[in-house]
Amino acid sequence: MEPRLPTPAGYCGWARSRHCHYPLKAAQILDLEQPDDAAQLFRDLGAELESPEAFCRTVRATVLPPPGSPADLQRVRDALAQVHEPPRAVLRRMLAGDSLAFDDMRAVLESSGFPADGHSVQLVLDVLRKTDLLQADDDQRWTLRLDVKDSVRRCLNPSLALKFQSLAEQMRAWARTQTSGFDGNGWHQRRVRCFLRFRIVSEISR
Repeated sequence: MEPRLPTPAGYCGWARSRHCHYPLKAAQILDLEQPDDAAQLFRDLGAELESPEAFCRTVRATVLPPPGSPADLQRVRDALAQVHEPPRAVLRRMLAGDSLAFDDMRAVLESSGFPADGHSVQLVLDVLRKTDLLQADDDQRWTLRLDVKDSVRRCLNPSLALKFQSLAEQMRAWARTQTSGFDGNGWHQRRVRCFLRFRIVSEISR
């Protein structure tokens, strides 16, 4: 069996904090989900971390819900809530199995009619990296992590059944706000039109 070194999720780095006193010392805790902090931890222990990014992914994986579970789907949905077009255009290309370098993302954005200058591409990449849904190889080609790919697909390209399920959840959430009587006009404006749209799609897909 390989030797294991148990470490807490937050480690108070000696190299950072030995000359620092409270209350500032409290801010010196290393976050093992951040590559720079993880590398610092290993330096404090007299070692070198070859791949801080891979180490951080492993740390995060220990507390993440199983891939494809309802909790995992909700986590991905929350991550994508702040991601609009054009980053989603890049994600859809990745869903097709492509791994994209910086210039590839530029081509995707350009073909989709979005700004594709260097600054815009960098903004898209920064937004996607913050979701923690991507991984990069040694050549800096980015793709979706395998453990989240199915959940991302379900969020970006939901089936008709999932769309109806989402509609039902929205209806229940809205109904819980009706504490002082039922708002018929609000029901019509917020839900009926959406339901009719799903009904039309259902008829077409038969």
